[in-house]
Amino acid sequence: MEKPSNLLLKLTRRLFENLDNQEKFIEALIAPQSLIPVSFGARINQKSYRFQ
Repeated sequence: MEKPSNLLLKLTRRLFENLDNQEKFIEALIAPQSLIPVSFGARINQKSYRFQ
């Protein structure tokens, strides 16, 4: 893991009091997990414009 910038560390300390949450946040920003592409479809009822 590369060393986070001082600005990122400062932001993380302001956002999270818990050290474990700080580490998870930094790790998620520095080394994000790749997402599996997903497509989803929806039918729209034209009369009420509500998803069904």
